[in-house]
Amino acid sequence: MNTPIATGEGLNIVLFGGGGGGSVMAKGLQESFPDASLSVIVPTGDHGGSTGIIRDVLGGPAVGDPSKIIAELSGSEPVKSILETPRFAQDSTTDEIKKLNDALLEALLIGVNVNRAVAILDGAVEVGRELIEKHPKGLQGHTYRNIALTAIRLYMGDLYSAMDEMGRWAEVPSNVSLLPATNERHDVVLLDGSNGDPVEIRGEGKIDDYLVRHVDKARISLDMGPGMPEPNATKEAQQVILQADLAVIGPGSPLTSLVPSMLPTGIIRALRARQNHGMPVVSIANLCAEPQATPELTLPQFVRFIGAHVTMPNIVFFNTAPLPAGKIPLTLEEDRAYIGITLAVGAPLVSMRPNHDKADPNDAIAMLRTDMFHDTGAIARLIRSEVLVA
Repeated sequence: MNTPIATGEGLNIVLFGGGGGGSVMAKGLQESFPDASLSVIVPTGDHGGSTGIIRDVLGGPAVGDPSKIIAELSGSEPVKSILETPRFAQDSTTDEIKKLNDALLEALLIGVNVNRAVAILDGAVEVGRELIEKHPKGLQGHTYRNIALTAIRLYMGDLYSAMDEMGRWAEVPSNVSLLPATNERHDVVLLDGSNGDPVEIRGEGKIDDYLVRHVDKARISLDMGPGMPEPNATKEAQQVILQADLAVIGPGSPLTSLVPSMLPTGIIRALRARQNHGMPVVSIANLCAEPQATPELTLPQFVRFIGAHVTMPNIVFFNTAPLPAGKIPLTLEEDRAYIGITLAVGAPLVSMRPNHDKADPNDAIAMLRTDMFHDTGAIARLIRSEVLVA
């Protein structure tokens, strides 16, 4: 389970995942391995909440996970603060977007193409206007960063270019690359055979609300619509995988975040090719089962689900620290054991921090958010001791 690299210096890491877990892990890896090159491949199939409405009104792949990770990794506190502005309320107007546009323009780093930024942010006002005109909720529940990233995508022509542009605005560190898994609009599809005849659930938002009793009997796929083909991975995502020394999967929902970030055509082939040539694949297990979607999920099921869809990880790290009452941990009786060919290593991995999104009345899933996150410093230490050459 070793790479030929003795430290984080010169290491090429690729991380798969999005949402809260992926953004926290991306920030943690960037801080723990400051001399490494980190590429984050983000899922773009979400169809719930703000990003789902934007998809319905303005098309394109989902912007929610990409915009969240850009904000998390921002090296500019003024820009980060603007991108993390609370969600718009029911009576919000495009005047609020204009004010945030002005604040963002003032905060941008010298060297950013200001004329282009002005043109793009004028487009953000138009995005807001279309949302107000074409959806009964108007701007309610939308984040400014989602609206801004949508405007950049419409201006630049694709999500990869848009993420690169917003990353420069946010002063994301130069050794970090943020890439969409695919530029193509697509759906996440669950086929669940838990209760006999398979049931198809289409759309990430609906999958999040669907109860999967037996994860071993569930399959996830991607397509660009009923009867349509799978989306293609971006060439940039495939390239960073082929150049990687270490792949990290998760944490995050295996149904709607982890597996979907690896299913666009081309990613699995590239990942398996690198793994077959000695690149370790590390999975970070969730701290607990998701009470809505996968309340009976176990650690072996988590690992085998990834293996069945993509590849079996070489190693999985899981938490052994106590969890708050009512949380069902993903754990094993022993701190070191094998799940098939995957080495499972347990250690205390819990970090508690306030999640201010929980108090946002305009966030439709605020009450599902948690104050419990992974201790990325502890995970980095495990990577150094268990994966890299001492």
